[in-house]
Amino acid sequence: MNNQIEERIKIIKRFKSIYSTQKKSLDKNNFWFRMSAGFDYWGASFLLLFLIFISFTAIFQIEPINEKWQNSGLIVLMTFAIAIKSPYSFIELMLLKHVKKIKDLELSFPESLNQDLKEIIFRLNSKKMRVNVFGLPSIFIVLGGALKVFDLNPYWNYFPYLVFFFSPILLIRINYLIRLMRRNLAKFDSLVIKH
Repeated sequence: MNNQIEERIKIIKRFKSIYSTQKKSLDKNNFWFRMSAGFDYWGASFLLLFLIFISFTAIFQIEPINEKWQNSGLIVLMTFAIAIKSPYSFIELMLLKHVKKIKDLELSFPESLNQDLKEIIFRLNSKKMRVNVFGLPSIFIVLGGALKVFDLNPYWNYFPYLVFFFSPILLIRINYLIRLMRRNLAKFDSLVIKH
C-alpha cells in the first residue's frame, strides 16, 4: 500500500458513520450492512414513491384511496425516518467495500481523486447538509405522522401537500448523494482496471 492509498483510506475513515461501524470489522458486518443499507435505499425509495401517490390522491380527493391517507401516519413516520439516513448508510456501504478493494493496492493516481473524495466526505459530514437543508422539514413531517398515529394531529388533512412536494425532493437528494460518491469511486476503479 502506497502513500496515496493510505491517504485515501484515511479520508474514507473521516466519514461519519450512521451505524458506528468504523470500530468493528468489515467482514463481521458485511452481510448486515448489505441488508440494512439495501433496505434503507430500496425501502425508502419505494415508500417515497408510494407516499407521492397516496398524497396525490388525498390532495385531489380520489376515492377510495383518499381514505387511506387518514390511516397513513405510521407509513409517513417510517418512510421519512428511513429516508433521512438512507443515502448515508448506502454510501457507508460503498466506502467500506471500496476500502476492502484498495487496501492492498500499489497504484499511483491523480491527487485530484483524493481531493474530490475529501470534499464529498466533508459535504456529507456537514451538519448543515445532514439536518438544516433536508432534515428539518423531514423532522416536521415525522412529528406530524407520529402525532397522527396517536390521533393528536388535527391538521393531518394539510400534510398531503407537504408530503407530495417534499417526497420527490428527498428522493432526488438520496440519489444525487449516492451518485456523487459513486462517480468518484468509479473514476478510481477505471484507473485500477487500466493497470
